[in-house]
Amino acid sequence: MTGNPLEVPGVDLALWGKRRGLPGPYPVVCHLLDAAAAMGVLWDLYVSPAGRRHIAAGLGVDDERARRVLMFWAALHDIGKVTFTFQALADDAFPELVGYPDVPRERIRHDQAVHQWLGPALRQVGYRARSLRDEAFMVAQLLGGHHGRFFELKRDMSDPLVYFPSLGGGKWEQQRQALLGAVHSVLGEPEPPEKRMDADVAGLVCGLVVLADWLVSQDFFVKGRLKARPNANDAASLKAHLVESTRQVPGLLKEAGLGRLRLQPGTFEDEFPFNPNYLQRSLADALPALVGERPGLLLITAPMGDGKTEIALHSARVMGEACGVPGIFVGLPTMATADQIYERVMEYGLRRAIDPAPLTLLHSMAWLNPVYSRDVPPSGEPDAEILTGEGARGAWTAATDWLQARNRGVLAPFSVGTIDQALLAALCGKHNMLRMMGLSGKVIIIDEVHAYDAYMQGLLRRLLTWLGRLGVPVVLLSATLPRQIGHRLVEAYLLGAGHRSPIEVTAGYPGWLYADAGSGRVTSRALDTESRSLDVELHEVPIGKDGRAERSSFLRELLKPLVETNSGCVGIICNTVAEAQQTFEDLQDWLGKSFADGTRRPQLQLLHSRFPAEERAEITRTVVESFGKMGKASGKRPTTAAILVATQVVEQSIDLDFDFLISDLAPIALLLQRAGRCWRHPHNPRPSWVSRARLAVLSPVSAGGRPAVPDSWPFVYPAALLRRTREELAKLATAPIRIPDDVQPLVDAVYDEDFLDPNSQMADDDVERIADEQVKTFISQQVTIPEPADVTSLHALTSSDIDEEVIRTRLGADSARIICCYQAPSGRLFLDPSLRDELPVRGSLDKGRFTKAEVRMLLARMIPVPAAWVRGPDPKDPHLVAWRENAHLRDVLLLRHPVDGDGRIRPAEFGNNSFVLSPQLGLVRLACR
Repeated sequence: MTGNPLEVPGVDLALWGKRRGLPGPYPVVCHLLDAAAAMGVLWDLYVSPAGRRHIAAGLGVDDERARRVLMFWAALHDIGKVTFTFQALADDAFPELVGYPDVPRERIRHDQAVHQWLGPALRQVGYRARSLRDEAFMVAQLLGGHHGRFFELKRDMSDPLVYFPSLGGGKWEQQRQALLGAVHSVLGEPEPPEKRMDADVAGLVCGLVVLADWLVSQDFFVKGRLKARPNANDAASLKAHLVESTRQVPGLLKEAGLGRLRLQPGTFEDEFPFNPNYLQRSLADALPALVGERPGLLLITAPMGDGKTEIALHSARVMGEACGVPGIFVGLPTMATADQIYERVMEYGLRRAIDPAPLTLLHSMAWLNPVYSRDVPPSGEPDAEILTGEGARGAWTAATDWLQARNRGVLAPFSVGTIDQALLAALCGKHNMLRMMGLSGKVIIIDEVHAYDAYMQGLLRRLLTWLGRLGVPVVLLSATLPRQIGHRLVEAYLLGAGHRSPIEVTAGYPGWLYADAGSGRVTSRALDTESRSLDVELHEVPIGKDGRAERSSFLRELLKPLVETNSGCVGIICNTVAEAQQTFEDLQDWLGKSFADGTRRPQLQLLHSRFPAEERAEITRTVVESFGKMGKASGKRPTTAAILVATQVVEQSIDLDFDFLISDLAPIALLLQRAGRCWRHPHNPRPSWVSRARLAVLSPVSAGGRPAVPDSWPFVYPAALLRRTREELAKLATAPIRIPDDVQPLVDAVYDEDFLDPNSQMADDDVERIADEQVKTFISQQVTIPEPADVTSLHALTSSDIDEEVIRTRLGADSARIICCYQAPSGRLFLDPSLRDELPVRGSLDKGRFTKAEVRMLLARMIPVPAAWVRGPDPKDPHLVAWRENAHLRDVLLLRHPVDGDGRIRPAEFGNNSFVLSPQLGLVRLACR
């Protein structure tokens, strides 16, 4: 296109782009210019310096030219709305269109329309469009994916009006061409890029287009701009609209909480109120020289309680600062661990953020977290030293309402969440590139890397390959990582960075490893630290007729010193909820008889996943206060004996410290994780009956005395790993485990795939485990996006035909959500057994919709259970229509406890299962009928 850049063809202002909820139609040309303005501001204020360099290099242009190109592309994202199909959606605006021909009634979505039409049309502004591999068709496909899924490039796209007559010819075509020319002219006629972008660049750009569109599609913004819509379609009027939108968009970013994280520079000692330990000092000294200006992957392996979280945050700041990636995302294995780390990261942000730094908590139940939902510091009150003239900096890390909406939390500059939230970017699903774009501006910290199965390891490796391609720094943390897994993760990252040659990865333990994305060089450092001993006792526990380990008599013997002295804190970790509940009941009965004389008996607490959400959170807080680190503001270590019976929920990221730990047999990596809760804090006082850290492992045996596995355990852990762990512990005899010296050898001996017992019968479970892992790895390959270098069409990124039930991130974690209620003889449902608090059938809003507070109140009572427990006909109450229309409540199932006329509560039944909600035990599953 040539001539004066402000010679604008006649764009029809009657063509609308936004209508719903507005007092009148909003012209499509205005919305397109709004999106262009948003893209320019996002480039200036949101996209990381590294992201800008990556995109500009991928287009073969400089920074300013890349900005102009992206603004132009953003201004074309909704050009597909200039079709009969779309314009006819507004009954009041459609009659205003004069001279437009009728077209075939075949429906075409507006995102599909831009995909089909735009490629050849871009020729008029200088783009090459001879084949489907040319830049014009890549741009069309990119913009066609702005609703989350990309369409397939087909040969019939060369002449769209012939193959897709529903696009409309005549004035429809003239107006699309006019609109393209108009925005191109108003934006200063940006020239096409010099290179055809690769898939990774296209993915980032698509994510930015989606974000720009979302920002300027907010009702309040569109209503405000509608009042000042151009009255004429001349160049000056459209240019003025663009200028005013550009002036207003920074306010949208600020209100949404979008920006670049800025943390104060400084040493480790500046960032944290304590002196660095051996690990922290080593990395703080060495890392600045290693990172230079290039991204890389840092793998930290060190025992439990050695301050990995703090050095990860410090390293993330150093790495991000060096290569222009200012944000931070911390990913963890479970919602419970994410909630725990969220408060620690929040405190870090309060201390170190220069500007307001919205911190999002990313998991499905985040909005039930009381600290996150209240937006106040976990300590309750802000520190007097961090007050400003605008009030407390408690809001410094508060996530905005905009960021708390679906799919947006990952766009925040500062995030903590379950690892699923990051892995979704690598899944072949809707809006994965939006997530990838959100991650690309952050240093990615993944904690507890050892905690993921073969399926999730497969997803993680693919994500790391993309992060390596995008130049995103990564920090991986683990206390018990098998060497083979560590090697594969580092290799995947370097593969994305362009290094395909085999690498040698030898991470010391404890120690760290840094893989440079630019050179492919791997630097590792093994560290010396004081060794500490863990006494391990292997106790053989018989399996009873019910298929469970009969641990009661052994527990009584092991707990004798605690009971006799009424001192000390002991943790008992069971492998299943049912066994934890049974153990709690047995101990409660025994302690009741042992202290029948009225003497103050030991505290006894139970923690597992099947308490109602609000109760579980309160129990967790109490447990952390009781068994956490002395000296914390909330620390209340018991003055008399205390026992916690728990499941794996205490295994990771919860700061607990026991004097003595008893655990069911588990794979060695997890046993060592559990042992990390024993003598965790050296300054805590210890009872006289224990002289050093001690772990008792209960190993089940059959009636004949042979090692065996209880009926329920194979669903929790592979039998082969349990057997190998038992064998390695038996080799220790009476020798203690030296930490850290023995950790890596033990982990590798148990998880080494080359380890096969010569006894064929014993090797069967190894073969079964390896086969299971291969199946999980294969499935992960089916549901992940291709490697960046293998993507020839963006359609491959979102084209999976795999069922959503298969594509869910946690293979095998098929769970359901239930709420227990009580059914009166009349049939009415109540939330309490006394039948006073009626279950809300409808919300208080119009049409029975629920407020956020009402939904929170209901979900605070939610309990996760295996989906297999509640399969079969769902006795849904036909009156709960409002529940089915609420996104948070529609899949919640009710377990109805019938209440007889005399007040007796009977078990709730669902399919072949019966349940009782016990105030002390949580949800108990009774024997199947």
